[in-house]
Amino acid sequence: MTKDFGVKPYLFPMPAYMIGTYNEDDTVDVMMMAWGGICAEDMVALNLEAKHKTVANIEARRAFTLAIPGVDTMKESDFLGLV
Repeated sequence: MTKDFGVKPYLFPMPAYMIGTYNEDDTVDVMMMAWGGICAEDMVALNLEAKHKTVANIEARRAFTLAIPGVDTMKESDFLGLV
């Protein structure tokens, strides 16, 4: 059975996203995020809780990286989601 969701600005099924930032001491900070999507051709929406260290890093540096991990990095991605 197939279902047509129409044209929507999100990926489905929703993937996990890896958000990378740098801490104040230039060490790397990476977190997994389950909710996000495409807002426009050059914008993404990151639904992050304000208390995360990653959010503080994004606000301080005004920069981040975004990656969608594949099944070949599932073990590492799971680790980032737990730690």
